[in-house]
Amino acid sequence: MKFLLTFLIIFCFKLFSQDIPSTSSGELKFYVDFSSFKGSEGKTYQEFYLMIHADQLSFILKEDKKNASFKVTTLIKNKNQEVVSEKNWNTHALLNRDSVNLKNLVVYDQWAELLTPGFYSIEINVVEEELKTSGISRFNFTVPSFDDSAFSSSSIEFISRVDEDNIDSHFRKGGRVIIPNPWRRYGLLIPNLSFYYEIYNIKNPSGERLIINYSILDKNKNEIKSLKGVEVKKSAKDIRVVHAINLEGLNSGIYELNVEINDTENNINCFQSRAFEIIQADYLVKNPALTEEEAETGGNILEYFASPKEMEIYESLNLRGKANFLINFWKVRDPFPETPENEFLQDVMQRYLYANKNFKWGKTEGYKTDKGRILIKYGMPDEIQRNYSEADISPYEIWTYTEERVFTFVFGDINQNGNFVLLHSTKEGEVQNYNWKESLQIF
Repeated sequence: MKFLLTFLIIFCFKLFSQDIPSTSSGELKFYVDFSSFKGSEGKTYQEFYLMIHADQLSFILKEDKKNASFKVTTLIKNKNQEVVSEKNWNTHALLNRDSVNLKNLVVYDQWAELLTPGFYSIEINVVEEELKTSGISRFNFTVPSFDDSAFSSSSIEFISRVDEDNIDSHFRKGGRVIIPNPWRRYGLLIPNLSFYYEIYNIKNPSGERLIINYSILDKNKNEIKSLKGVEVKKSAKDIRVVHAINLEGLNSGIYELNVEINDTENNINCFQSRAFEIIQADYLVKNPALTEEEAETGGNILEYFASPKEMEIYESLNLRGKANFLINFWKVRDPFPETPENEFLQDVMQRYLYANKNFKWGKTEGYKTDKGRILIKYGMPDEIQRNYSEADISPYEIWTYTEERVFTFVFGDINQNGNFVLLHSTKEGEVQNYNWKESLQIF
Protein backbone atom coordinates (compact mmCIF):
# COMPACT_ATOMS: atom_id res chain seq x y z
CA MET A 1 0.00 0.00 0.00
CA LYS A 2 1.29 3.46 -0.86
CA PHE A 3 2.71 5.26 2.16
CA LEU A 4 0.99 8.63 1.93
CA LEU A 5 3.03 11.53 3.28
CA THR A 6 3.32 15.00 1.90
CA PHE A 7 6.14 15.80 -0.47
CA LEU A 8 7.97 17.88 2.12
CA ILE A 9 8.28 15.14 4.70
CA ILE A 10 8.81 11.91 2.76
CA PHE A 11 12.30 12.58 1.41
CA CYS A 12 15.09 10.13 2.07
CA PHE A 13 16.64 11.72 5.14
CA LYS A 14 20.06 10.79 6.46
CA LEU A 15 19.64 8.76 9.61
CA PHE A 16 21.29 9.50 12.91
CA SER A 17 24.78 8.01 13.17
CA GLN A 18 23.89 6.41 16.49
CA ASP A 19 20.98 5.97 18.89
CA ILE A 20 18.49 6.27 16.05
CA PRO A 21 14.82 5.32 15.75
CA SER A 22 14.30 2.21 13.67
CA THR A 23 12.36 2.30 10.39
CA SER A 24 10.70 -0.93 9.32
CA SER A 25 11.20 -2.76 6.07
CA GLY A 26 8.33 -4.33 4.16
CA GLU A 27 5.06 -2.96 2.79
CA LEU A 28 3.82 -1.69 6.17
CA LYS A 29 6.02 1.19 7.34
CA PHE A 30 6.39 1.97 11.01
CA TYR A 31 8.90 3.57 13.38
CA VAL A 32 10.26 2.28 16.68
CA ASP A 33 12.13 4.09 19.45
CA PHE A 34 12.96 3.25 23.05
CA SER A 35 13.89 4.81 26.41
CA SER A 36 15.33 3.45 29.64
CA PHE A 37 14.01 4.04 33.16
CA LYS A 38 14.93 2.80 36.62
CA GLY A 39 13.33 -0.56 37.36
CA SER A 40 13.50 -2.78 40.42
CA GLU A 41 15.85 -5.43 41.80
CA GLY A 42 18.75 -4.27 39.65
CA LYS A 43 16.78 -4.40 36.41
CA THR A 44 15.90 -1.63 33.97
CA TYR A 45 12.43 -0.69 32.80
CA GLN A 46 12.91 -0.55 29.03
CA GLU A 47 10.07 1.12 27.13
CA PHE A 48 9.50 0.74 23.40
CA TYR A 49 7.38 3.06 21.25
CA LEU A 50 5.81 2.34 17.88
CA MET A 51 4.19 4.71 15.37
CA ILE A 52 2.23 3.90 12.21
CA HIS A 53 0.64 6.41 9.86
CA ALA A 54 -3.08 5.77 9.91
CA ASP A 55 -3.47 5.79 6.15
CA GLN A 56 -1.89 2.31 6.12
CA LEU A 57 -4.68 0.84 8.26
CA SER A 58 -8.15 -0.31 7.31
CA PHE A 59 -10.72 1.60 9.37
CA ILE A 60 -14.28 0.44 9.90
CA LEU A 61 -16.93 3.03 10.79
CA LYS A 62 -18.87 2.05 13.89
CA GLU A 63 -21.03 4.34 15.99
CA ASP A 64 -19.50 7.43 14.36
CA LYS A 65 -15.99 6.21 15.27
CA LYS A 66 -13.41 4.65 13.01
CA ASN A 67 -11.81 1.48 14.35
CA ALA A 68 -8.73 -0.36 13.12
CA SER A 69 -6.35 -2.93 14.58
CA PHE A 70 -2.98 -4.47 13.86
CA LYS A 71 -1.01 -7.33 15.38
CA VAL A 72 2.41 -6.82 16.98
CA THR A 73 4.88 -9.65 17.69
CA THR A 74 8.21 -9.06 19.46
CA LEU A 75 11.26 -11.25 20.06
CA ILE A 76 14.21 -10.16 22.25
CA LYS A 77 17.53 -12.00 22.51
CA ASN A 78 20.55 -11.34 24.71
CA LYS A 79 24.17 -11.14 23.50
CA ASN A 80 24.36 -14.95 23.58
CA GLN A 81 21.36 -15.14 21.22
CA GLU A 82 19.20 -16.60 23.97
CA VAL A 83 15.52 -15.62 23.87
CA VAL A 84 14.64 -13.50 26.90
CA SER A 85 11.19 -12.31 25.83
CA GLU A 86 8.48 -13.20 23.31
CA LYS A 87 5.23 -11.25 23.11
CA ASN A 88 2.28 -10.74 20.76
CA TRP A 89 -0.84 -8.62 21.01
CA ASN A 90 -3.40 -6.68 18.98
CA THR A 91 -3.39 -2.90 19.10
CA HIS A 92 -6.65 -1.09 18.45
CA ALA A 93 -6.86 2.37 16.92
CA LEU A 94 -9.88 4.60 17.43
CA LEU A 95 -10.28 7.84 15.46
CA ASN A 96 -13.03 10.44 15.64
CA ARG A 97 -14.86 10.46 12.37
CA ASP A 98 -14.50 14.17 11.71
CA SER A 99 -11.34 14.95 13.65
CA VAL A 100 -8.98 17.19 11.70
CA ASN A 101 -6.29 17.25 14.39
CA LEU A 102 -2.99 16.07 12.96
CA LYS A 103 -2.34 13.80 15.92
CA ASN A 104 -5.13 11.50 14.67
CA LEU A 105 -3.25 10.83 11.47
CA VAL A 106 -0.86 8.50 13.25
CA VAL A 107 -1.40 5.59 15.62
CA TYR A 108 0.92 4.93 18.55
CA ASP A 109 1.66 1.88 20.64
CA GLN A 110 3.89 1.34 23.66
CA TRP A 111 5.10 -1.61 25.70
CA ALA A 112 7.80 -2.33 28.27
CA GLU A 113 10.29 -5.00 29.29
CA LEU A 114 12.07 -5.44 32.62
CA LEU A 115 15.61 -6.33 31.53
CA THR A 116 18.99 -6.93 33.11
CA PRO A 117 21.48 -4.25 31.94
CA GLY A 118 23.42 -5.41 28.89
CA PHE A 119 23.37 -5.82 25.12
CA TYR A 120 20.26 -7.10 23.28
CA SER A 121 18.69 -7.48 19.86
CA ILE A 122 14.98 -7.14 19.09
CA GLU A 123 12.74 -8.14 16.19
CA ILE A 124 9.33 -6.47 15.82
CA ASN A 125 6.71 -7.69 13.35
CA VAL A 126 3.54 -5.73 12.63
CA VAL A 127 0.70 -7.19 10.55
CA GLU A 128 -2.39 -5.41 9.25
CA GLU A 129 -4.58 -8.48 8.91
CA GLU A 130 -7.43 -6.81 7.00
CA LEU A 131 -5.16 -5.46 4.23
CA LYS A 132 -2.71 -8.40 4.41
CA THR A 133 0.28 -6.06 4.78
CA SER A 134 3.22 -6.41 7.17
CA GLY A 135 6.50 -4.85 8.17
CA ILE A 136 9.50 -5.87 10.25
CA SER A 137 12.07 -3.98 12.29
CA ARG A 138 15.31 -5.41 13.69
CA PHE A 139 17.92 -3.53 15.72
CA ASN A 140 20.36 -3.84 18.60
CA PHE A 141 20.14 -1.83 21.79
CA THR A 142 21.98 -1.47 25.08
CA VAL A 143 20.14 -1.47 28.39
CA PRO A 144 21.88 0.83 30.93
CA SER A 145 22.04 0.24 34.66
CA PHE A 146 20.72 2.56 37.36
CA ASP A 147 22.34 2.92 40.78
CA ASP A 148 19.70 2.64 43.50
CA SER A 149 21.36 5.39 45.53
CA ALA A 150 23.13 7.71 43.06
CA PHE A 151 21.62 10.98 41.83
CA SER A 152 20.76 10.21 38.20
CA SER A 153 18.16 10.47 35.46
CA SER A 154 16.44 8.26 32.93
CA SER A 155 17.14 8.58 29.24
CA ILE A 156 15.18 11.24 27.34
CA GLU A 157 11.87 10.19 25.81
CA PHE A 158 10.88 12.38 22.88
CA ILE A 159 7.13 12.96 22.90
CA SER A 160 4.50 14.41 20.59
CA ARG A 161 2.08 15.68 23.23
CA VAL A 162 0.64 15.30 26.73
CA ASP A 163 -3.01 14.30 26.90
CA GLU A 164 -5.49 14.71 29.69
CA ASP A 165 -5.24 12.07 32.38
CA ASN A 166 -6.82 8.75 31.46
CA ILE A 167 -6.44 6.00 33.99
CA ASP A 168 -7.01 3.34 31.33
CA SER A 169 -4.29 4.58 28.99
CA HIS A 170 -1.12 2.47 28.76
CA PHE A 171 0.74 5.70 27.93
CA ARG A 172 0.05 6.94 31.44
CA LYS A 173 2.99 8.03 33.59
CA GLY A 174 1.97 9.33 36.99
CA GLY A 175 -0.91 11.73 36.51
CA ARG A 176 -0.33 12.40 32.81
CA VAL A 177 -0.71 10.57 29.51
CA ILE A 178 2.59 10.90 27.64
CA ILE A 179 2.27 10.23 23.90
CA PRO A 180 5.66 9.35 22.37
CA ASN A 181 7.22 10.62 19.14
CA PRO A 182 9.04 7.51 17.89
CA TRP A 183 10.53 9.10 14.78
CA ARG A 184 11.90 12.11 16.76
CA ARG A 185 11.01 14.60 14.04
CA TYR A 186 9.94 18.13 14.88
CA GLY A 187 9.60 21.47 13.16
CA LEU A 188 7.19 21.76 10.26
CA LEU A 189 4.31 19.83 11.81
CA ILE A 190 5.38 19.71 15.48
CA PRO A 191 6.90 23.14 16.22
CA ASN A 192 7.83 22.45 19.84
CA LEU A 193 10.48 19.95 20.89
CA SER A 194 8.69 18.11 23.70
CA PHE A 195 10.34 15.51 25.92
CA TYR A 196 9.96 13.55 29.15
CA TYR A 197 12.48 12.22 31.65
CA GLU A 198 12.73 11.11 35.26
CA ILE A 199 15.15 12.17 38.01
CA TYR A 200 16.11 9.63 40.66
CA ASN A 201 17.44 9.59 44.23
CA ILE A 202 16.95 13.26 45.04
CA LYS A 203 18.51 14.18 48.37
CA ASN A 204 16.45 16.25 50.78
CA PRO A 205 13.23 16.32 48.69
CA SER A 206 11.92 19.28 50.69
CA GLY A 207 15.03 21.38 50.08
CA GLU A 208 16.00 23.87 47.39
CA ARG A 209 14.81 23.42 43.82
CA LEU A 210 16.80 21.62 41.14
CA ILE A 211 18.28 23.82 38.39
CA ILE A 212 17.98 22.44 34.85
CA ASN A 213 19.97 23.72 31.87
CA TYR A 214 18.77 22.76 28.39
CA SER A 215 20.82 23.25 25.24
CA ILE A 216 20.45 22.29 21.59
CA LEU A 217 23.59 21.58 19.58
CA ASP A 218 23.95 21.35 15.81
CA LYS A 219 25.86 18.61 14.00
CA ASN A 220 29.13 20.50 14.63
CA LYS A 221 28.44 20.56 18.38
CA ASN A 222 27.76 24.31 18.34
CA GLU A 223 25.14 25.48 20.81
CA ILE A 224 22.43 27.15 18.76
CA LYS A 225 19.67 27.43 21.37
CA SER A 226 19.58 27.18 25.14
CA LEU A 227 17.25 27.51 28.09
CA LYS A 228 19.17 27.96 31.31
CA GLY A 229 18.18 28.03 34.94
CA VAL A 230 14.85 26.20 34.75
CA GLU A 231 13.74 25.45 38.30
CA VAL A 232 12.13 22.13 39.20
CA LYS A 233 10.63 21.51 42.62
CA LYS A 234 11.99 18.66 44.72
CA SER A 235 8.61 17.09 45.37
CA ALA A 236 9.75 13.51 46.03
CA LYS A 237 12.76 11.21 45.95
CA ASP A 238 12.01 10.43 42.30
CA ILE A 239 10.25 12.97 40.07
CA ARG A 240 8.95 13.18 36.51
CA VAL A 241 9.64 16.12 34.22
CA VAL A 242 7.91 17.19 30.99
CA HIS A 243 9.29 20.16 29.07
CA ALA A 244 9.07 21.77 25.64
CA ILE A 245 11.38 24.08 23.68
CA ASN A 246 10.17 26.15 20.73
CA LEU A 247 12.17 25.45 17.58
CA GLU A 248 11.31 28.66 15.76
CA GLY A 249 14.17 29.85 13.60
CA LEU A 250 16.03 26.53 13.46
CA ASN A 251 16.63 25.00 10.06
CA SER A 252 16.30 21.37 9.03
CA GLY A 253 18.97 19.02 10.25
CA ILE A 254 20.11 16.63 12.96
CA TYR A 255 20.45 18.17 16.41
CA GLU A 256 21.35 17.09 19.91
CA LEU A 257 19.38 17.88 23.05
CA ASN A 258 21.47 18.19 26.22
CA VAL A 259 19.87 18.13 29.66
CA GLU A 260 22.03 19.09 32.66
CA ILE A 261 20.38 18.58 36.05
CA ASN A 262 21.98 20.38 39.00
CA ASP A 263 21.34 19.90 42.70
CA THR A 264 23.24 22.97 43.90
CA GLU A 265 22.23 22.37 47.50
CA ASN A 266 24.20 19.10 47.54
CA ASN A 267 26.73 20.06 44.83
CA ILE A 268 25.86 17.13 42.54
CA ASN A 269 24.60 16.90 38.99
CA CYS A 270 23.80 14.47 36.19
CA PHE A 271 23.56 14.75 32.43
CA GLN A 272 21.62 13.26 29.51
CA SER A 273 21.92 13.78 25.77
CA ARG A 274 19.99 12.50 22.76
CA ALA A 275 19.69 13.23 19.04
CA PHE A 276 16.56 14.40 17.21
CA GLU A 277 15.68 15.77 13.79
CA ILE A 278 14.14 19.04 12.59
CA ILE A 279 12.27 19.12 9.28
CA GLN A 280 11.38 22.59 8.00
CA ALA A 281 10.30 23.94 4.62
CA ASP A 282 13.94 24.91 3.99
CA TYR A 283 14.79 21.23 3.54
CA LEU A 284 13.29 21.31 0.07
CA VAL A 285 15.31 24.43 -0.80
CA LYS A 286 18.55 22.75 0.30
CA ASN A 287 17.74 19.51 -1.47
CA PRO A 288 16.01 20.48 -4.74
CA ALA A 289 15.41 16.99 -6.06
CA LEU A 290 12.47 14.63 -5.79
CA THR A 291 11.87 10.94 -6.17
CA GLU A 292 9.18 9.88 -8.63
CA GLU A 293 6.76 9.22 -5.77
CA GLU A 294 7.46 12.58 -4.13
CA ALA A 295 6.95 14.39 -7.46
CA GLU A 296 3.63 12.59 -7.91
CA THR A 297 2.47 13.50 -4.41
CA GLY A 298 3.55 17.10 -4.90
CA GLY A 299 1.58 17.21 -8.15
CA ASN A 300 -1.50 15.75 -6.45
CA ILE A 301 -1.59 18.69 -4.04
CA LEU A 302 -0.58 21.22 -6.66
CA GLU A 303 -3.47 20.23 -8.93
CA TYR A 304 -6.04 21.84 -6.63
CA PHE A 305 -4.31 25.23 -6.58
CA ALA A 306 -2.49 25.60 -9.91
CA SER A 307 -3.92 26.72 -13.23
CA PRO A 308 -4.10 24.25 -16.15
CA LYS A 309 -1.13 26.03 -17.72
CA GLU A 310 0.92 25.73 -14.51
CA MET A 311 0.09 22.03 -14.29
CA GLU A 312 1.15 21.58 -17.90
CA ILE A 313 4.50 23.20 -17.12
CA TYR A 314 4.95 21.12 -13.97
CA GLU A 315 4.31 17.84 -15.78
CA SER A 316 6.86 18.75 -18.48
CA LEU A 317 9.73 19.21 -16.00
CA ASN A 318 12.29 16.69 -14.77
CA LEU A 319 12.50 15.83 -11.07
CA ARG A 320 14.88 18.67 -10.19
CA GLY A 321 12.75 21.11 -12.18
CA LYS A 322 9.60 19.96 -10.39
CA ALA A 323 11.28 20.52 -7.02
CA ASN A 324 12.19 24.09 -7.94
CA PHE A 325 8.70 24.69 -9.34
CA LEU A 326 7.13 23.60 -6.02
CA ILE A 327 9.53 25.77 -4.03
CA ASN A 328 8.55 28.89 -5.98
CA PHE A 329 4.85 28.05 -6.22
CA TRP A 330 4.37 27.76 -2.44
CA LYS A 331 6.80 30.52 -1.60
CA VAL A 332 4.72 33.21 -3.29
CA ARG A 333 1.67 32.01 -1.33
CA ASP A 334 3.41 32.22 2.06
CA PRO A 335 1.36 34.72 4.11
CA PHE A 336 4.32 35.48 6.38
CA PRO A 337 7.48 35.22 4.23
CA GLU A 338 9.61 36.73 6.99
CA THR A 339 9.21 33.55 9.09
CA PRO A 340 10.89 30.21 8.28
CA GLU A 341 7.53 28.43 8.22
CA ASN A 342 5.03 28.58 5.38
CA GLU A 343 1.75 28.64 7.27
CA PHE A 344 -0.40 28.24 4.18
CA LEU A 345 1.54 25.18 3.03
CA GLN A 346 1.37 23.67 6.51
CA ASP A 347 -2.41 24.04 6.46
CA VAL A 348 -2.67 22.50 2.99
CA MET A 349 -0.49 19.58 4.03
CA GLN A 350 -2.71 18.92 7.03
CA ARG A 351 -5.81 18.97 4.85
CA TYR A 352 -4.22 16.56 2.37
CA LEU A 353 -3.34 14.07 5.09
CA TYR A 354 -6.78 14.39 6.64
CA ALA A 355 -8.51 13.83 3.29
CA ASN A 356 -6.50 10.69 2.59
CA LYS A 357 -7.32 9.28 6.00
CA ASN A 358 -11.02 10.13 6.16
CA PHE A 359 -12.39 10.18 2.62
CA LYS A 360 -10.91 7.12 0.95
CA TRP A 361 -13.55 5.14 -0.91
CA GLY A 362 -12.74 1.67 -2.17
CA LYS A 363 -9.52 1.96 -4.16
CA THR A 364 -9.95 5.71 -4.61
CA GLU A 365 -7.54 7.66 -2.46
CA GLY A 366 -9.10 10.28 -0.21
CA TYR A 367 -7.62 13.32 -1.93
CA LYS A 368 -9.21 12.21 -5.25
CA THR A 369 -12.77 12.15 -3.89
CA ASP A 370 -15.04 15.19 -4.11
CA LYS A 371 -14.95 15.67 -0.36
CA GLY A 372 -11.17 15.42 -0.36
CA ARG A 373 -10.77 17.96 -3.15
CA ILE A 374 -13.05 20.50 -1.49
CA LEU A 375 -11.40 20.09 1.92
CA ILE A 376 -7.90 20.49 0.48
CA LYS A 377 -8.86 23.50 -1.61
CA TYR A 378 -11.06 25.39 0.86
CA GLY A 379 -10.23 23.97 4.28
CA MET A 380 -12.41 22.46 6.98
CA PRO A 381 -16.02 23.73 6.79
CA ASP A 382 -17.38 25.82 9.63
CA GLU A 383 -20.50 23.68 9.77
CA ILE A 384 -21.47 20.21 8.54
CA GLN A 385 -25.15 19.29 8.32
CA ARG A 386 -25.62 15.52 7.98
CA ASN A 387 -28.87 14.15 6.67
CA TYR A 388 -28.78 10.37 6.76
CA SER A 389 -32.35 9.41 7.65
CA GLU A 390 -34.80 11.40 5.50
CA ALA A 391 -37.55 9.20 4.07
CA ASP A 392 -36.98 8.17 0.44
CA ILE A 393 -33.86 10.34 0.25
CA SER A 394 -30.28 9.08 -0.06
CA PRO A 395 -27.84 10.33 2.60
CA TYR A 396 -26.37 13.77 1.97
CA GLU A 397 -24.23 16.39 3.68
CA ILE A 398 -24.15 20.17 3.43
CA TRP A 399 -20.83 21.88 4.17
CA THR A 400 -21.01 25.58 5.01
CA TYR A 401 -18.13 28.06 4.96
CA THR A 402 -18.55 31.47 6.60
CA GLU A 403 -15.11 33.01 7.10
CA GLU A 404 -15.02 35.42 4.15
CA ARG A 405 -18.56 35.05 2.87
CA VAL A 406 -21.12 32.30 3.12
CA PHE A 407 -21.05 29.54 0.55
CA THR A 408 -22.08 25.88 0.68
CA PHE A 409 -21.30 22.49 -0.84
CA VAL A 410 -23.81 19.64 -1.05
CA PHE A 411 -22.52 16.06 -1.22
CA GLY A 412 -24.83 13.12 -1.85
CA ASP A 413 -24.49 9.35 -1.61
CA ILE A 414 -26.64 8.93 -4.70
CA ASN A 415 -25.75 5.25 -5.18
CA GLN A 416 -25.99 4.49 -1.43
CA ASN A 417 -22.55 2.93 -1.45
CA GLY A 418 -20.71 5.36 0.82
CA ASN A 419 -19.31 7.52 -1.98
CA PHE A 420 -20.47 11.11 -1.48
CA VAL A 421 -20.23 13.12 -4.72
CA LEU A 422 -20.55 16.89 -5.10
CA LEU A 423 -24.07 17.75 -6.27
CA HIS A 424 -24.24 21.52 -5.84
CA SER A 425 -22.30 24.53 -4.58
CA THR A 426 -22.87 28.25 -4.25
CA LYS A 427 -19.13 28.80 -4.73
CA GLU A 428 -18.18 30.27 -8.12
CA GLY A 429 -16.33 27.83 -10.36
CA GLU A 430 -17.99 24.79 -8.75
CA VAL A 431 -20.95 22.74 -9.98
CA GLN A 432 -24.33 24.40 -9.51
CA ASN A 433 -27.59 22.47 -9.46
CA TYR A 434 -30.35 24.01 -7.40
CA ASN A 435 -32.49 20.92 -8.04
CA TRP A 436 -29.87 18.69 -6.43
CA LYS A 437 -32.35 17.02 -4.08
CA GLU A 438 -34.11 15.37 -7.01
CA SER A 439 -31.01 13.26 -7.70
CA LEU A 440 -31.23 11.87 -4.17
CA GLN A 441 -34.74 10.49 -4.57
CA ILE A 442 -35.02 6.75 -3.87
CA PHE A 443 -37.53 5.08 -6.16
